[in-house]
Amino acid sequence: MLYFDSVYAAINSCVRSLLNIINGRDANFKDVDALKDIYTANAQALETFSANLQSSFGQLASITFGGTSATAIVAYYFLKLPIFIFPLVINCRWCSVICGSQTVYCTLVAKKNVKANIRTDYQRDLYYQQYVRASKDALKGLFTETLDLYNEVYGVSYDTKYDDPKTIEALINNLMESIDFKKYACPKIYKCYANGKKFNQKDLAQQWSNCESGEGTDGCQFFKEGAQVIGKA
Repeated sequence: MLYFDSVYAAINSCVRSLLNIINGRDANFKDVDALKDIYTANAQALETFSANLQSSFGQLASITFGGTSATAIVAYYFLKLPIFIFPLVINCRWCSVICGSQTVYCTLVAKKNVKANIRTDYQRDLYYQQYVRASKDALKGLFTETLDLYNEVYGVSYDTKYDDPKTIEALINNLMESIDFKKYACPKIYKCYANGKKFNQKDLAQQWSNCESGEGTDGCQFFKEGAQVIGKA
């Protein structure tokens, strides 16, 4: 009974450690989500700026280029143009300003959102992998402690094969393999993200899904070239 009571106490201690590890992981995830909210707010600020800019263009156009003033200015420099061309030219110019600013805005916001999502995913992956490592250490500590208790109570080793720490580590790694992020992600994901290389929006989003899932790496040119993939936001 002494051995089982001691093991029970060791298991309770390990469970408390695992709960602390889980709580730490959840706190890290909340911090990452809070940062993502900041990135999203920045994108919204860009949207507001774009709307205000377009409004300012409209007011400026109505004051400077609108009505008879526009006709007078254009007519002064282009005497041979028909009169109906003048407002058409002004309207086309105004439309080009609106379309150009809207195109630039949409591209910037889209890329910011994609990069914010990638940055968030990457940070969560790092914290998750930290959680996996900490859990492995807690379980290895529990297993080692139960073996030491057995030796202390009964005076013999439970099994001599576990005298080698590498055997214990392999056992725990096999036990935790199904939740290990590294098992499924591309093996070069960390190096690729750290090196950084900018791509357009579509390629960036698609490439990141391949990096995280580990699928499609055989046809990935960056995987073959040796890690220079994800553009850092």
